[in-house]
Amino acid sequence: MLKLFLILGKDDLHVVEGFIVDGDGEKVSFLYGRWTEFLCAARVDGLEALFDHAIRLDKLEPSGAGLPKHEPFILGAVPNSKILWQVIAAS
Repeated sequence: MLKLFLILGKDDLHVVEGFIVDGDGEKVSFLYGRWTEFLCAARVDGLEALFDHAIRLDKLEPSGAGLPKHEPFILGAVPNSKILWQVIAAS
């Protein structure tokens, strides 16, 4: 069974970040985005690479609390991200 843990941005309630964890509590994917614009999923090693391996995933809460302070991630910011959905403006 997989579980989803998300945290909403403090200053921007459209920002979401968090992990999908398996039944053993292992983080298997990182989700991020602005739910009004896009949502991406990435392998957790991509998140580590983004922060130059300065984070320890075993020390992070499943909600993503404890990540270093950062601006909201833009679309595709985490290496090897997959776009789950994206709002495309009508022309």
